[in-house]
Amino acid sequence: KGLQPTTNEEEGKKTLAAILKSVGINVEQFYLKFPDVTSIEQITMERRGQDAKDEARQSETFRYMALARAGRGTTSLVEYRTDMDSHRVQPTGLAQGFVVTEGFASLSICLIAERQPESFFRYLGTQKIEGRDTGVLAFAQRPGRASALIHHSMEGHGANLLVQGIAWIDPRDDQIVRLRLDLLAPRPDVGLMGDSIDITYAKVTFPENPGVSMWLPKEVKVTIEWKGMVHVKTIQY
Repeated sequence: KGLQPTTNEEEGKKTLAAILKSVGINVEQFYLKFPDVTSIEQITMERRGQDAKDEARQSETFRYMALARAGRGTTSLVEYRTDMDSHRVQPTGLAQGFVVTEGFASLSICLIAERQPESFFRYLGTQKIEGRDTGVLAFAQRPGRASALIHHSMEGHGANLLVQGIAWIDPRDDQIVRLRLDLLAPRPDVGLMGDSIDITYAKVTFPENPGVSMWLPKEVKVTIEWKGMVHVKTIQY
């Protein structure tokens, strides 16, 4: 809704190439300069049956940690939750049949330059998001070539998942302001028919270091269809 599609295919290809180049650099710098970050995380979880009625609902609050870890020429993020006393914990909903998810700060890696060849890309046009004009890209990971972006683990069974998605890019600074990921295809072998992650980003500054600012997830909505149940999580930071 509100998308203004591109009408010139050649111009669209040029715009796509320019955006991918700038975004790839931004994501690389995001990882190279990432400071250790903690934030308050508020989670609302819902589990619904096939009749679409809520079967259960639960809310929890944590400290969410995202820590940079240097590797061979790259930096990865370690993400986990703690209680208010900094003891590492998992949401209690896991034992009650809810789905636990994490790792949202890392998902922009799908647009880093070195991983762009793993996906097909298409420039769709422009769209206004929260008052910001954005360029809109669609992408899909290439089976047999792409590294799995998401790992699904339930009831002792695990599956690495490929995705397709849409990214909204602010042309003023080529930053990702919204990212939506969906399964590339259902995985009935593990009972997973749908997995959608919709991330809205916000610029965060750090009082102790005014020269550092990062675009980090502000709100995440996750919708998972697993074994006939629909799990919906809304997460705010």
